[in-house]
Amino acid sequence: MTQSDRLILGSGSAIRASLLRGAGLDFEIIRPDVDEAAIKNECLAKNVDLETLALTLATKKAEAIDASSGDWIIGSDQILEFQGEAFDKPTSMAEAHQRLMAMQGQTHSLINASVVRRGDEIIWQNIERPKLTMRAMDGDEVTAYLDLAGDDVLSSVGAYQIERFGAALFERIDGDFFAVLGLGLSPLLSFLADHGLTHPSRIGKPLNLAGVIGTPIRHTLSPMIHQYWADQNQQNGFYMPFEVENSMAAFERTARVLSGVGFRGLNVTIPHKEHCLASAKTASDRAKQAGAANMLTLHPEGWAADNSDIAGFTATISMAGTLPEDPTLLLLGAGGAARGCILASLELGVKRILIANRTREKAEALQSLSDKISVIDWSARESAVREADIIANATSLGMAGAPALELSLDRAKPNAIIADIVYTPLETELLRAAREKELTCVNGLEMLIAQAAPGFSAWLGGPSQIKPDIGDAQLRERLLDTLAARAVQPIKIGLTGSIGMGKSTIAAMLGECGAAVWDADEAVHRLYAPGGRAVEPMGQAFPTAVGPDGVDRQKLGALLLDSPDLFKTLEAIVHPLVAEDRNAFARNATLQNIAMVVFDIPLLFENGYQSGFDKVIVVSAPVSLQRERVLAREGMSLEKFEEILSRQMPDAEKRAMADIVVETNRPISKTREAVAAIFNQLMDAR
Repeated sequence: MTQSDRLILGSGSAIRASLLRGAGLDFEIIRPDVDEAAIKNECLAKNVDLETLALTLATKKAEAIDASSGDWIIGSDQILEFQGEAFDKPTSMAEAHQRLMAMQGQTHSLINASVVRRGDEIIWQNIERPKLTMRAMDGDEVTAYLDLAGDDVLSSVGAYQIERFGAALFERIDGDFFAVLGLGLSPLLSFLADHGLTHPSRIGKPLNLAGVIGTPIRHTLSPMIHQYWADQNQQNGFYMPFEVENSMAAFERTARVLSGVGFRGLNVTIPHKEHCLASAKTASDRAKQAGAANMLTLHPEGWAADNSDIAGFTATISMAGTLPEDPTLLLLGAGGAARGCILASLELGVKRILIANRTREKAEALQSLSDKISVIDWSARESAVREADIIANATSLGMAGAPALELSLDRAKPNAIIADIVYTPLETELLRAAREKELTCVNGLEMLIAQAAPGFSAWLGGPSQIKPDIGDAQLRERLLDTLAARAVQPIKIGLTGSIGMGKSTIAAMLGECGAAVWDADEAVHRLYAPGGRAVEPMGQAFPTAVGPDGVDRQKLGALLLDSPDLFKTLEAIVHPLVAEDRNAFARNATLQNIAMVVFDIPLLFENGYQSGFDKVIVVSAPVSLQRERVLAREGMSLEKFEEILSRQMPDAEKRAMADIVVETNRPISKTREAVAAIFNQLMDAR
């Protein structure tokens, strides 16, 4: 594709956009402004056939996009045809019920039309017509489905959504599954490849399909993980979530339908892991031992079940650190996840496994897995901490909405690995305590990534079964950003004040109240320290101020005092790095469910940062007290003090711009009371 060419999707459909992204296409989205109902009514009045109607709608959408002559515009439309009639979207749940009852036990078609326009000409068009045979159902079953699916079905002409409980409605689907979703992808990609609009490394590669089954499933991170790996490895991989109600029948119907339309594999999550194992044609020894499976891979003879949770736990513990010879595992919990942890630990060479569960009988039932297992009382778990090289929490304690796990790590070995299987919150109280003691931590996100790798390799990794990099830092950043965006956002407070006003003291007080405090000066110290991200660029800009101990702040300060014009060079290097540090801190606080984040920024107003906060607090004191405090500092001179003040906004202006002003010219106890009151007021407002 040349720089003058643009590929444009003339559709607001999220699923069509995701299909094009899965094929590695670089495109823009422009929603066409067309009156579909009027076009449809005009065509039907002329008695045109339904394929012509679909093509007309796709063409009108492509033609409605304002584009240059060199642009390539994709238009697409889909019509449901049943017994020779084209259906509109149902307008009510009663109408949706009526439509599903009419189609139950019958076959209908989805006529999918796609066109490509360039300039004033439609240069390519295609029709796909998959057929869907709905299973026979009675009125109660249809009602139950609509209750599960909700009003979202009203956005579909068929009154169903394949990806949300709808796959279990069908006996079979014949034809291109991508066309069922809304875009005949394979012929479109062939056309685009012929015109140099696809990535050369993807041409000719199969359109591999995989997915995940569970409920609830809408917030799963698995599609993001698999799609990222597919893009990194230039594979045409498509990974979809399917919400399936909690019944063996619904699970089996969905797995059967998806196998018939080309799905190579499925991950399976709560509540279907037992259904997965029970319904598979064959199962691996690991899945049988675990009593549950989370993977289905399609073979000629049918679905084969496996358990990658075991491999995921093994991989993450192995990556976390070197285990001593004959290590001991302390396992908290005795559910399905605990079985996987036990089998993984045996693969790691664990010599001894101590299981503590709130219900001792459940823990004792796991002893048949190995003679290395000993069951201890739940009350004895803290005593066992001192013996463990790995401590794994496989209970629900510590999850969002669940009670905290009460476990002291005061007696933990200094090289112990602490693992928690959940990732909401990403840092549980157990992992927070471990981090504070500088112990090695493994969170649920690490295990999620590692357990996804075998499925990607088998299903989307191409003929060579590419093994993805489970340590990819960029993938983690994307996942963490997604988790933070979904979380309840904390109150963001900007804290500032001129030198000597007591800003650091107020920041510490807010921290005592429960806020997470980010300090801009501390961030700069990290950046300037040996190995810090600012050291190399600072060495190039200020070579005399950088040595084996990183950036020498005194030498740097002397340079700036002599040549104030160098401040712009300094700011161009440091400000972006400080901003990245600040954003990472805010994200981590959000993932820890912290309700307030305070950003201690000396030059907040001077640098124009005030718009990014819910409230801005200015710390202030009389000028005489400020002067007294500053000049009492070691190494401070009147000249240096005045130079610093010259770069700061006057205190009166800061006070005028503040949402809240905290005075620090009173007894410390009174100041602490005032800060606590401010904290409580802000939390009440939140």
